Amino acid sequence: MEANPMPDEPALAVSRLVACDPLVGPAGSALRDEHVEIPDLAGEMRRLRITGAIVRSRDALNMAPAFCNDRLLDQVRGHPGLLPAWLVTPDGCAPDYNPAAPIGAMLRRGVRIAWMDPLVSPHYRLRYSFRAWCCGELFEALQRHRIPVLVSYESVPLADLHSALSDFPGLRVILLDIPRLGRQPEIEALLKRHPELVLCFSPSFSVHGGYRDLCARYGPHRWVWGMGYPQAEGGAAVTGLFYSRLDRAQLEAVAFGNIERLLAEVVP
Repeated sequence: MEANPMPDEPALAVSRLVACDPLVGPAGSALRDEHVEIPDLAGEMRRLRITGAIVRSRDALNMAPAFCNDRLLDQVRGHPGLLPAWLVTPDGCAPDYNPAAPIGAMLRRGVRIAWMDPLVSPHYRLRYSFRAWCCGELFEALQRHRIPVLVSYESVPLADLHSALSDFPGLRVILLDIPRLGRQPEIEALLKRHPELVLCFSPSFSVHGGYRDLCARYGPHRWVWGMGYPQAEGGAAVTGLFYSRLDRAQLEAVAFGNIERLLAEVVP
C-alpha cells in the first residue's frame, strides 16, 4: 500500500522535460579531461527521464564551426529527442564570409536554434565583441528570423548583452549558466528592460523559493530549464525544478512549453 503524499512532495512529473544547455565534446575545463559524446548524453537523459535536449558541440569552438555544425546533425540522427544548436559567429564562413549566410543554411537544414560564444577558441585565445559594431549583421539576421540564441553568462559581459538587446530589441537571447546565490540586480535589470530575454533555470541557481519568486515577478514565460550537462549532476536540476512549488501551468511552461514555443515561432 502506497503512503500518502507528503505536503512537501514535488509536483507531478510533467509530460515532457527539455534541457536547453547540454554540451558535448571535449571538456571545457582543464580540471576535467573527459570527452562526452551523444550516446553519453542520451544515456543520462534516459536515467533521468528527460525527453528532449538542445545540444551544443564544444568542438565547434576549436575547429571550423561550419564543419562541426554539419557533423552535429549526423551525430544527433537516430536520437529524436536531441535538437542541434548551431554555433554562429559574426564572421560567417567560407567562401563569402557573410554573417547572415549560415542563418539561411541552418534554417534550410531544419535547425531552429543557435548559440554564440565570444571566446570562439579557448585554445587559440580568439575573441570577438558581443556588441553591434562587431555582431550587428548577425544579430539582425537572428532577429529577423526570430531565432533564439543560447549564450552563457560566463562568456558575455552583461553590459555587452544589454547593449546588444538595446540595439536589437527583437533579438531572442537565452542566457545559460546563471549563478544565483541571492538577489542579482544586474540580471533583474536586464529582465525588466528586455522582454525577449529568457533565462535558464539550472543547477547553478540555488536560492530557496527562487524559481517561484522570479516567475511571479517576471512571468513564467521568461524561463527555460537546463540540466547543466556534463558539469553538473542532472538529478539536482530535476529535483530543483520539481520541488520549486511552481503550479502545474508554470511548471510545464518552464519544463518544455517555453522552449517549444520559441522554436515554433522561428520565421523560415
